[in-house]
Amino acid sequence: AVFISIAFAHPLLAWNQQNTYMKIIAGGAITNVLFNVLLIPKFGIVGASVSTVLAEVAVFSAAYFQIRKIVPISVFGYLTKPLFASILMLGIVSVSQVYIKNLFLLMPLAVCSYFLALLGINGISTADLKKLYRSG
Repeated sequence: AVFISIAFAHPLLAWNQQNTYMKIIAGGAITNVLFNVLLIPKFGIVGASVSTVLAEVAVFSAAYFQIRKIVPISVFGYLTKPLFASILMLGIVSVSQVYIKNLFLLMPLAVCSYFLALLGINGISTADLKKLYRSG
């Protein structure tokens, strides 16, 4: 999430939008602090993680809508398949956690389920895989 929010926030600097950039980043920091205060006492490190993700989503959303005022772009068409694969992976890993307690077994399961979900919904094509294999 951090990379995506930075990729959308930093171009504002190139377009001489430093004040807008500063407001977006400050808003993300404030969001993070507020959610930390609310979530950490009850949920601990998980609350801190959720707080950080929510702050990054806030930065991404604000930067995305600012950039759309300058350049007409749409990324949501590109995000639907990876998002669906991520949700499917989350479901598989969540159910598997009941039976598999070892993190070193869950991680490959997560990677494989995400990759297979992407292949299943044509999120990545076999031609892309061949190109990737040849380049390595």
